[in-house]
Amino acid sequence: MLRLKGIKQLVSLVCLFVVLLSQPVFPCTSLFLPSSPDSVLAANLDWATGTGIIYINKRDVQKTATFVNYPFTPLQWTSKYMSLTLSETGLEFPWEGMNEKGLAINSLMLPSTRLPVGSTAPAVNGMQFMQYLLDTSATTAEAIANAQSAQIAGAYATSQHYFLCDATGACATVENLRGSLVVHQGSTLPYAALANNNYQASLYNLSGLLAIDTPSQILALTGQDSLTRFEKAAILSSQYTPQSSDSTYAFSSLQTVREINTQWSLVFLLASSTLQWETTGSPTIKSVSLNQFDPHCSTGVQIFHVNSKASGDVTSSFYQYTAAEDNALAQSNVQTGSLSSISAAVVEAYPAALTRCTEENISLTSSANPSSLGQNITLTAKVMGTGTTVPTGTVVLQNGSTAIGTGALDSTGAAHFNISFLPLGSNSLTVTYAGDSSNASAASPPLVQTVYAYSTQTAISSSANPTIVNQPVTLMATVTSPQNAQPTGSVVFSKNGVTLGTVALSSGQAALNYTFGSEGSKSITAAYSGDANFAPSLSSAFSEGIGASPTATTLSSSSNPSLAGQQVTLTATVSSSYTASGMVTFYNGSSALGTVDLVNGQASLSFVFYCSGLKPLTAVFSSSSAAASTSAVLVQTVQ
Repeated sequence: MLRLKGIKQLVSLVCLFVVLLSQPVFPCTSLFLPSSPDSVLAANLDWATGTGIIYINKRDVQKTATFVNYPFTPLQWTSKYMSLTLSETGLEFPWEGMNEKGLAINSLMLPSTRLPVGSTAPAVNGMQFMQYLLDTSATTAEAIANAQSAQIAGAYATSQHYFLCDATGACATVENLRGSLVVHQGSTLPYAALANNNYQASLYNLSGLLAIDTPSQILALTGQDSLTRFEKAAILSSQYTPQSSDSTYAFSSLQTVREINTQWSLVFLLASSTLQWETTGSPTIKSVSLNQFDPHCSTGVQIFHVNSKASGDVTSSFYQYTAAEDNALAQSNVQTGSLSSISAAVVEAYPAALTRCTEENISLTSSANPSSLGQNITLTAKVMGTGTTVPTGTVVLQNGSTAIGTGALDSTGAAHFNISFLPLGSNSLTVTYAGDSSNASAASPPLVQTVYAYSTQTAISSSANPTIVNQPVTLMATVTSPQNAQPTGSVVFSKNGVTLGTVALSSGQAALNYTFGSEGSKSITAAYSGDANFAPSLSSAFSEGIGASPTATTLSSSSNPSLAGQQVTLTATVSSSYTASGMVTFYNGSSALGTVDLVNGQASLSFVFYCSGLKPLTAVFSSSSAAASTSAVLVQTVQ
């Protein structure tokens, strides 16, 4: 339920705002680049001032339209999609925008707008109409269907029409003319562009002009009126061909249709949900990627001032929304005459009064799961609030449909339940939160708490610790219960988190024979699976030390003594408790003669000594899986 106090305040303000509205008319221009790989929609916003904020709006926010009076029924909806919107008015009152599905909408002033009369459809003001479509529509076709289920009403932001395009390249114009909703799309939208005359009138004028002028002549026109800007935008859209930089073409096109009041030039890359823009107040091109933000409404809204002095990708520079900054934006429009003081008050009050985060944002965790019958456990419920607002109030703990406890939220939004009375078997536990003035009601996903008749403890030991590489050891797991009953089931042995093997219990024990292939300290655990009566349990980590297997190296010569210039074969033999692998390096004193792989415990090197004398020879064995060893000195006599 929405806050009653906030609604009463808004009703009082809305009843007064009509006579105080100020809505000057300024032009804008939009165009789409057909067949562009990035699905590019480009728009100039032309206004008296360029101050504004970019908002990242989240999913699962319940909203009720404002600036709608009796006899109209305010439209209510909940956002399905995250969106990026730009506004000179405030949060939830967009002037331009795009959602995470790649649907973008531009609003452009249309003085000839005539709203429907006598419709009973839910009503929304002209700015929030845009937010409604971005929140609820994935495609242009879906946006049109949603537009037809609502109506724009009231006296605020109603004299405008809309240009919509989606990531597939489908575009449409939506206008209220002569009391009816008029949509141009497909074959009735031959040029993907829009300015400040209704689309049919703009198209009629362009058709007549093309009968006497070439496209080049039209682009050379110097006028800045709506029809001229539409003509240029239509030609630029229709002449586009895919190229290396769609953005460059788009910004160049916006420069062509620019006029004296142009404040923002926006390029929406719908395929990647990216916005690039430049402003009169900050002419360097900036960009933001919508898909880089967390879509959950519990994380709050992020913002960025459109005229911030920055360049390049500014996605990481967005920061948390505050009402103070939003209010300052509304008041700046009061100072320029773009917004009345009464309207500003409604805009400032709206986000807190008539929007609510509704996502399921409660977690429930257990201190011990599974647990045994009668065991005391602590269940913790954590309610995540909207943005930085910490939830208050109480939560109710339920087992199935039965309430089994009520807890008050602490200063962190958490409540704790100490219980020991859960019955045997699987218990489906949930917590429900009633909500408060700033946070919506919600319920947690179920937590299945399993209760067994008996608890267990698992211990692990080794037949040899430390051991050596490639020497078999026996890892033994012992599962016991305080009730002195005999558990059944199996035990999974793991080394540093990697399964070594699974062994069935026999008389409360499970033994795994294992050979470690490398040295070092290994963390060994044993996890008992449990059975119908006995709870699973995990042993403490057991550190098994594995050292290198000892080796001994001997060296022999095929001919000793030998003659100078005679080839001699040196053979190193490495012995160990298993067949070792590695390499042997032969030395004459400190000079290496060569390195040979060990094969079947031996390595041989043929060498020719050209100088007579006594040669102190050694062989050094090295390995990654066995200890190094060096032979005794063999004196080779060369005559």
